[in-house]
Amino acid sequence: MIVMEIRELEAFLAVMSTGSITAAARLLDRSQSQVTRLIQDLEISVGFALFDRNGPKIAPSEKGIAFHAEAERFLSGIGHLRERARTIAEKEPQPIEIVAIPAFASGIIPLALAALPEKLLPRKNPSAQPAGRGGGAIGIGPHGRFLRHVSAGRPAGTGSARGVSGTLRCRRGGR
Repeated sequence: MIVMEIRELEAFLAVMSTGSITAAARLLDRSQSQVTRLIQDLEISVGFALFDRNGPKIAPSEKGIAFHAEAERFLSGIGHLRERARTIAEKEPQPIEIVAIPAFASGIIPLALAALPEKLLPRKNPSAQPAGRGGGAIGIGPHGRFLRHVSAGRPAGTGSARGVSGTLRCRRGGR
């Protein structure tokens, strides 16, 4: 059974993003020897070298590069889980996530969201993610602010539901 610690994965991602153990140690506010040890422990856990070493220089191994995307995805999921636990503890409404084509993202969906009771709208942590080619993602931000991202080369927009595309808000009465 493979046992990996989150700290090991964080150290691995820090080394991958900074390009060195020294820079990763600074980023993580740890000693260089601690980061080295975390990387070594992770390599033992996964059963392969994550980095090719040449004296003081390191470079990601082929397997390390392949492992990197999965480690990022996993830690991103852990971050989402931590945030969700916080919102549950604070009894905040669940996030609203909607994926729509651009016409809906700037038309009917903001109107529908504006009709929701304010108590159902999340109050913190806005986010909008691209939905793929030609689609858009909609998120509800702090205090019911509507966030729109359309992946067809147009930027995200915010505003009020009474206006045109790009000026959308999801609070009752256009506040």
